[in-house]
Amino acid sequence: MRRFFKRLRGLFDTPAGISLGRMGTQSLSLITAPIIAQAIGPSGRGWTAASIAAITITGVVIGLGVPLAVRRRAVIETDRASLVRTARLFAWFTAIPSIALALLLATTLLHGLDLAAHIAFLVAMTTSALTVSWVIDTQVFVADRRYFRILWLGSIQTVTYFSVVLVLWLADSMSIAGVIWAYASGTVAAFLLGRWWNRQGRGKVKEFGSLFREGLKLWGSQAAEIASARLDQLLVLPIIGAAPAGLYSVAATIGALPVSIGLGLGTSAFRGFVEDRSKDLVEGAIRMAFAVALTLAVIVGVAGIWGIPWLFGEDFSGAVPLTFITLAGGVAVVGSYICSMALTARERGLTMTGVQVAGLVVGIALLIPAGNAWGAMGAAVASTIGYVATLGGSLLALRVRPWHAVPRPADFARGFRTFLGRA
Repeated sequence: MRRFFKRLRGLFDTPAGISLGRMGTQSLSLITAPIIAQAIGPSGRGWTAASIAAITITGVVIGLGVPLAVRRRAVIETDRASLVRTARLFAWFTAIPSIALALLLATTLLHGLDLAAHIAFLVAMTTSALTVSWVIDTQVFVADRRYFRILWLGSIQTVTYFSVVLVLWLADSMSIAGVIWAYASGTVAAFLLGRWWNRQGRGKVKEFGSLFREGLKLWGSQAAEIASARLDQLLVLPIIGAAPAGLYSVAATIGALPVSIGLGLGTSAFRGFVEDRSKDLVEGAIRMAFAVALTLAVIVGVAGIWGIPWLFGEDFSGAVPLTFITLAGGVAVVGSYICSMALTARERGLTMTGVQVAGLVVGIALLIPAGNAWGAMGAAVASTIGYVATLGGSLLALRVRPWHAVPRPADFARGFRTFLGRA
């Protein structure tokens, strides 16, 4: 039995382990999504998606890029304990802006929440500082290629969220507030696991200003990256209404499945990008990521034709055509993620920020007219164009010609070997 668990852990302690594990946790999201949707309807699903999007974005925005700076420094610095202690001190300070943003959003975009949901939202937003802390812990493990821990720190929030939602459903107590509380409980669980696993001993707070300044160079990119993935679910609410926003959130959830490929392969490639800055290495990594992500996107798209109505109910059949569009956007995000890893390794944070912000602006600029004109379909097209724009800018920043990023037959085999940790 011990040998079995050792082999099982070895399987997940690979780039494929991260991706497969993340796909597993995303499948839990696909289970909770129909439970929530059927319990509170498309409108309620729209409100919860918008609230969780706001909480997720805040957890990244208030981090000011410091977690990314920690990832790079963890590769090259020897005083790991002091680095982590300094970063964690910064994390506690982020509670202040999280409270301010909570009050702002609760009185503007999310003013339509009921009292119980408002209270849950305000509390959940204050836990964003805990998000900054556990993301810092994750970045240390990325630097060390500790895939199993990366997987669980990135997954325990979803697992906890799923567990609480399941209990609420079985107790017939599902509500918008309950879903938000479930998400907040996942944040607390991830924070506690990160503190337990990333015990560095006694370090000193030092180079706080230097770490903060380096983070600021990367912050715009990190914030824009998560905003591109989540901001649309917040902004579509007043543009297309709660029910269409619910359909869109389902399509966006499924369309994000290929992104797990980028997380696994990007984590595997990062240290190599730090040690070897050749363009050939970057081009090969992008092609392999595209090859694996495209394969997954095709499988998910075909399965979604019958799977979405079966999982979510006939009321959500309108999400099927949206999913094909969001899957294309998900593949583009995979390429952008590999590029962002390369730019971070080269300390080109400002360039990465500019690219991510430009893509975000394109997506948002198209979201308003397209959403008003074509509803959820327009929103899906707008977000995907934004992702493609980010990818194009990232390739340009790395001086990678688009046709050099197109996967070749050999890249599929190489991609899956790397994905499975056999290369």
